[in-house]
Order: sequence, then C-alpha cells, then structure tokens
Amino acid sequence: MSSKVFATSVVLATSTLISLSTQIFVNSSQTLDQAIFRPGTAGCITKWFDLDDPNGNGDYELLADLLNTYPGEICPNPIAIEAQTTSGQPASQTGNIFQVYNPTSGFACVNANQVRRKCADYKVRFTCPEEWCSRCRTRWFDQDDPSRLGDIEMLPLILIRYPLQICPKPIAIEVATVGGTTVLPTENNFLVYDPTQGFACVNAQQIRRCQDYKVRFTCPMRFCRRNCWAPRFDQVIPSGLNDNETLSYPLQICPQLVATEVATISGTAVPQTGNNLQVSDALQDIECVNDQQGGRICEV
Repeated sequence: MSSKVFATSVVLATSTLISLSTQIFVNSSQTLDQAIFRPGTAGCITKWFDLDDPNGNGDYELLADLLNTYPGEICPNPIAIEAQTTSGQPASQTGNIFQVYNPTSGFACVNANQVRRKCADYKVRFTCPEEWCSRCRTRWFDQDDPSRLGDIEMLPLILIRYPLQICPKPIAIEVATVGGTTVLPTENNFLVYDPTQGFACVNAQQIRRCQDYKVRFTCPMRFCRRNCWAPRFDQVIPSGLNDNETLSYPLQICPQLVATEVATISGTAVPQTGNNLQVSDALQDIECVNDQQGGRICEV
C-alpha cells in the first residue's frame, strides 16, 4: 500500500482553521413535535436573530431577509433551524400555526392564520454546514471541568484565558464532549448555548450531572484575514501505513503557534476528501491512518 501524503500549512497569528472530515445530514421538513435539530447533524450553531415583530401581518424571520440584514453572519444554505419566542419558549409549545418553518426559507407566522390570538414574537437560529463553519474556525477550548456547579465554557472567560486565539464576536459555536461526541442545543437543558456568550451546563438543570465539554467558534472572515501564514509543509512517512504531519521544521514556524490548516498537496480541503483525520494535538500532530478510512486510503 503506497504512502499517501497531506500538505500542511500553519497560521501564525490570531485564529485557528482546522478542517476535519465530517458527515453532513441535510435536515428535511419535520413536524413540530420533532426536534428541529436532527441527532447527528454536523455543523455550527448561529446566534439568535429577531428581525421582525408580530405587529401588522405577523412575524417574518425569512432567511433571505436575514442574509441581507446580517451579511456574513449566516450561511446561505443552513441545514437546520430552531425557532423560539423572544422569552425562550419553543415554537412548538406556543399553539401558533406557522406558514414557513424550514432551514431553506426561514420562519413565518401569519396573524390571519391563527385561531385565537396573533403570533408571538419569535427569534430563530440556524445550523450551518461544515464547509461554512470551517472557513474561519478556532480550535477546541476546554477551560472548565464539570464541578459541583457544572461545566462553564463562557466566552468572556475563554477570551481572558486564551488571548488572541479567538475573535471577540464569534458568529457560530460548536459544542462536543471531550471524547468527541457532538452536542446539540436540544439534547439537554443547557443554560447557555450561544456564540455570543459561550456554553454553560448546570448540574441542577440535568437529570444526570453535566459531562465535560469543549467548545469552538466560527469567527468573521475579517478575523482570519489578519493572519500571516507559514509555507505549506509536506512530511512523508515511508511506511505506507499513514501520513503523519508533525511540526518539526525549526525556524520555519513560530514558537507560539495558534492554528493549523490541512489540505491535500493539490489544495483540496479535507472535508472534500472524505478522509478521517486522527488529531492528537491540532497544533502539533495531525495524522491520516489508512486503516481508518473504511477501505480507502488517505488522499495524497
């Protein structure tokens, strides 16, 4: 079996771009009794948007309008949507009838369609696909452990502990257990799950104690454009078993590395290759193992 190689480039300044292969599940239309966030959905969660209010014809939180009003803060092709009242009540519990409720169009509640009362005031947020999330994404942060209170991964604390490694105003967030299991907003009663605030799981609100979580953020592209980049490195492992790109180039990489980007030597982003990468430390050691590719081998 021939050796397959990835080219690795390094970010030398203030953001992290780690492109990992992730399966994306497209969210089809669902009834309101089902979770809008489908289990297994891969992507990042935007902040809440509240563009309209129910005065007049109703409350319209349509994707096209939101994209125009908040350029760069929402992906053009969301894969999931969630709607709540501005006070935090899930849309499915309000008794309202919705004319539009899907990730491709957004959300609309029309007063004329309601039986007894007009529409509530709603806010929406979206799940965006991997290719959008990874354009300007930080590394994973785990600044707290699940104590008696819970696990608190709040943005202000992360900004203090990891200066210059995260933008002050992220546009999306991802949460996972430290073991790597993706955690969606609807899976538990989380106190905070928002890119503008961070994440918080409180034991008192759970049936079981909070697990140990980690978070990462998607930042505006202007945050990543401030970076300087090292040359791309291509370290060949002749065993043919894997491609291990250990950062072992003295004087060519800054000592305070904060990010790594991985692509094939032809420039293809990792999510497009279908390969699964083994990351022991995203800032030091990235490996593609042929035996972990489901019958395929690592791309060159």
